[in-house]
Amino acid sequence: MKIPTPFFVKHETVRDVIVALAWAFFVGMPLFTLHMLVLDYEHYVHGMSLQFSFGMSLQNMIPYHPISIGLWLIAVFSTTYSLRRSFRKQREIFMMRGQIKRSLIEAHADALTGILNRRGFDHHLDTRLAYTKKENRPLTIMMVDVDNFKALNDQHGHVVGDNVLRAIAKHLSQLVRSQDLVARYGGDEFVIICPGLSKEDAKGMANRIRKSLSAREIALSIGVATYPTDAQNKTDLLVCADKQMYDEKNNHHHNIVE
Repeated sequence: MKIPTPFFVKHETVRDVIVALAWAFFVGMPLFTLHMLVLDYEHYVHGMSLQFSFGMSLQNMIPYHPISIGLWLIAVFSTTYSLRRSFRKQREIFMMRGQIKRSLIEAHADALTGILNRRGFDHHLDTRLAYTKKENRPLTIMMVDVDNFKALNDQHGHVVGDNVLRAIAKHLSQLVRSQDLVARYGGDEFVIICPGLSKEDAKGMANRIRKSLSAREIALSIGVATYPTDAQNKTDLLVCADKQMYDEKNNHHHNIVE
């Protein structure tokens, strides 16, 4: 049998009122009492009262100070109620920000490999390219394609193919610099954003990537394009890198045929 949820548990405003009332009576009232005892004792010390006792002070507190007590309790109630509401709103804002951040990360992450997806790549390339133009620095992108991936899928199945893509994504992420970004461009294509990397240095990195994965019997075709040497905007940069990558792939295929 399901136990019904109490009314005050389901309604936050009611809970806030109950908690504020509890603070007013169980915290506010003792504080007011302590305040009055100290005040009466101060009066006694300075000769403003003929006699002083705690019992008399407690006995006279409510009859002589009803308005002060009421105002004090209202102040404690209002403060507690406002603080609870404010803290809850702040908590909701932090939770909302966290959800938005997680949603953005999920929206920009490739489901298979865990690296950036095409949307995340476009966003980061726009951001990095704008910064590069402002700082007058180079920016290189590498288009990476897995040779004969379709044959691998046909021969061993998509599960093996997916595992190969995951391994390549992980390996590329380990080989690049800390400031570089690796993304899955689509299918068996990856792309690497290398801020501040010159054309020559990018070619050296591409060769290291090829050699590292060739040891695992994975052949890659890599096209390199650098701003501002090869292109002045995002579209031309991608076209240039893509063309170089396919030229290299065709050369690989031609060498195999020969």
